[in-house]
Amino acid sequence: MEADIPLIVLLLKGFPDYFKPQPRYLKACAEGRLLLMSPFQWQNEKITNMRQRCLFLNELAKRICQT
Repeated sequence: MEADIPLIVLLLKGFPDYFKPQPRYLKACAEGRLLLMSPFQWQNEKITNMRQRCLFLNELAKRICQT
């Protein structure tokens, strides 16, 4: 964030209702430097398949960066 480079943040648990990013994330989004996304619906429970989700998100980030 401090280097002002574009970032992608992929959330493991999705977005809760009425989600609002932290002020520094909100500012980066407004400046077009931050993409916040999640392919998952919000869940508040413990994630049991954490490794599989992380691998999936890494592959998703890789594909986004290649386009």
